[in-house]
Amino acid sequence: MTALVSFICSFWLSFVSLSTRHDFHTSLADVRYNTKSKHFEVALRVFTDDLEADLSKFTGKKVRYPQQGKDRSPDAALTAYLKQHFYPVYKGKPLNDIHYLGKENIVDVTWIYFEIPAGSIRPDKLRWRYSLMFDLFDDQNNLLNIDYQGRKATLLFDRTHPELPVSWD
Repeated sequence: MTALVSFICSFWLSFVSLSTRHDFHTSLADVRYNTKSKHFEVALRVFTDDLEADLSKFTGKKVRYPQQGKDRSPDAALTAYLKQHFYPVYKGKPLNDIHYLGKENIVDVTWIYFEIPAGSIRPDKLRWRYSLMFDLFDDQNNLLNIDYQGRKATLLFDRTHPELPVSWD
């Protein structure tokens, strides 16, 4: 299954670079655990138009991002959205204290960078919630790649599975 998910992820990333319109709804998160800071470092890739649509729905206000550029200024709406839709869960409790670092818009894709403190919690004992855009698209899928001390896991989230335990390779 992991090989299939990796293949799908590679295919999706190749296809995204060729396409400015899309008929599929997918996001990708790369998560690495930093043993020194005890933080999860997250790079999240989403289609900009999907993000704008879901943030507009979430805030009740029209949200638009530029096509190009990096932005490290605080984004309260995006941070609040992430706190509800992307975080680890430990013993049923969300760890959603997100430290937003910025975003980068590249044509039709937005990279969002943030950290999540883990403290003394062992990252290999967590579940993850990754429900971005499930309220917007019935066919939304979200891929999460996580790296913890050389152990890797890939999880595939959909509307019926918005929260999953980590299964290590």
